[in-house]
Order: sequence, then structure tokens, then C-alpha cells
Amino acid sequence: MLVSPCPRSLALRLASGVAAVAAVVAAVAVVDVAPAQAQSEAPRPAAQAQPGAVEVEFWRTTERLGTPEAYHAYLSAYPGGFFAALARAALAKASPARAPAPAGDGGTPALPGPSPALRHFAAPVTRSGAVTFNLGDRFNGPGVLTVGWAGAKRQVVVPPGEWVVLAMADAKVDMTPPMYRFPTRVVADVGTLVLGRFSGMRLASAMVYQSSVRPISVDDWNDIAGCQPGASETLHHENTRPSGLRSACVAVRAVPAPQNAATPAMEEARASLARLGAEVQGDALATIAAVWESRRGYLAGTRLDWPGVALGAAADAAGAWSPAMVALDPGRAATVARLVEWLGTYRNLVDAAYGFRIDRVDLEPGAGAPAGRSGSGDPLGNLRDLQPG
Repeated sequence: MLVSPCPRSLALRLASGVAAVAAVVAAVAVVDVAPAQAQSEAPRPAAQAQPGAVEVEFWRTTERLGTPEAYHAYLSAYPGGFFAALARAALAKASPARAPAPAGDGGTPALPGPSPALRHFAAPVTRSGAVTFNLGDRFNGPGVLTVGWAGAKRQVVVPPGEWVVLAMADAKVDMTPPMYRFPTRVVADVGTLVLGRFSGMRLASAMVYQSSVRPISVDDWNDIAGCQPGASETLHHENTRPSGLRSACVAVRAVPAPQNAATPAMEEARASLARLGAEVQGDALATIAAVWESRRGYLAGTRLDWPGVALGAAADAAGAWSPAMVALDPGRAATVARLVEWLGTYRNLVDAAYGFRIDRVDLEPGAGAPAGRSGSGDPLGNLRDLQPG
């Protein structure tokens, strides 16, 4: 561990006032940790808010890992967090002043050592029974995976590239129309699968799939994926009806720091990123395709891209992707145009996956994309390896 216990860190722990939970997040889901005793609260400045239970558990995971990558992951998730000062102090202690580079033959500076690599891992999925693979598994797209229980299975389309399973978690979503909320409620089981693609140590893209994982019939589905126009400005949006009973929505918009969302799936994804030693920075562009039928369920695939990976730090802010700002910047306008073009192909694949009509066997962890089952044209052949920027 990079930071040994000291009076200041003990005071901050005492100040948290949050009883430790009985189980840790998925970053250490394979290890049982006894809950720490609740401590009496010590004085601290009133201006700093109490940390939430999720942040406290994230910090405990960070301390147990005790690596620079873990502290960077905490600062990425909670840049103004309760323990941010401790994380920065730990990083400062772990980064001593650099000595002059040793000279090679003829006085030439020696080549730098190898760049850091992701610390790949595998852990069972504990928050859902709707998949058969593990957290940390790697899949090479294009291809499909199957999610859902019997009677509600769906395919999800994995784009080209190597993708790592970061989270799979189920949640209860209330689908009862407001005027009918009493005396009964309609609650759907919605599973969220998160895959990540990396550029070096940084999360460059994520695929977030949301699907009703058990059979259910509802009058109408809520906008689970956030496809409809709302608080954030929309760069592209369409509502369509692929068939008489099926509705669909597609959109492209900027989303402020989606990795920090307080949902079970994103909490698990943050813990997986910490285990990998990866970092994620800034806001993202969301490219969304959703389809649903009242009596057959819901499926959405959302691609999240962090454009700052390719376009620089200025592109990491959601404000840089308002329609007005995009119109003034040819590079950003070209990025949005490529996303909309990619969405034109992906929306058709999501509609086919909803009906389990893509003629592919599921991807295997670590293996290449399998061929289609039939001799017909490959439905995934037109899906580009999109890297915005």
C-alpha cells in the first residue's frame, strides 16, 4: 500500500461516519472483507459534505489495491471527492524525483521502459443471472452475445475491436403509468451490460446494453436509455416504427461524465476499471439505438465515446459538443457525421438482434469473431470499426 496509516488519514476515516458494508464492490467481489466498526465522528470543516456509501467503498477498494492506477481511478471517478487529497498525497509519495536517465553506448540516453499495461482479471458476475460470461472477459468483435432469461433472450451486437466486460447488473424499473400507480405496480427486470474498449490505459469507448431480461408485458416502456430529447442538447434524433407493433429511437448527444452515474452497473464498471488500472476522463458522446414492443420487451445499445482521447483535452467537455460549437469546428462536425453514419448501420442490427435474427453463434472470450451460420451475406460485415476523431 502506498499510504501507511497516519493520524490525518485516521481522522478522515473517523469523519466518514459511514458504517462499512457487508460486501465489497465487484473490484474485490471474490474476497470477503469483514465490515469495519463504526467510529465516532471527529470534527472537520462543515463545508465538506459527507461522502456517500458508494464513494467510501470505492476508496476502501482503492486503498486495498494501493497502486497508482487505483488512486488515479478514484480521482477520475471523484475528482472533488472526500478522499481526493489523500489520493493525491499517495500519488506524490509514489512518484519520487526522477534521476537523470542512464546513458547508453556513446552517451545516448537509454530507451524508456515498457509502457504500463492493463491488469486483466476474471471474476464471476454476481449481480445478474442473465449472462454466462465473467467480468473481465475479453471479446473480439464484430459479433453477438446473448443476454436474458428463458423467454426473454436477446442478442446484443458487439462492434469491431477488443472489448472487456466491465459490468453486468440487473435492476428493478417501475413501468406503471402514473395514473395507474395504485393499487398495483408493474416492475420490469432490466439488465445492463457494460463493455469497454481502451486506448493504452484510458477508456476510449464503452458499449452499454439495456434489456428486459425476464418476460413482461407493459402498456409502454419508459425511455430507459435516454434516447428522447431531454435536458441535454441533441445532435441527432429520430423516432421510427420498424413495424406495426415495434417502436424505435436513435440519437446522438453529449452526456456529462456517464461513468459517474449512480447505478448498479456503473458502480460495478468503476470497480472493474480500478482493477484494470485504467482511467476515464471527461464527458462522452452517446450514440443510442433503442427498440421496444409493449408485450415483447425492451433493448437498447448505447455507444459511449470519450472524444478527448483523439481530439485533445478540449473535446472532453460536454459543452464543446453543443450544436452551436460543433457547427464552428470542422473536426467535431466530422466526428458527429461519422457517428450518425455508423448509427445508420447499427440501428438495423439492433432491430435484428431484438428479434434474435442475426445468424451468428455467440462470441467466445479471447477468440476472434465467429462466422455466420449460413451462406448468406454477413449482417455484421457493414459495421465499421469506428474510432471517433
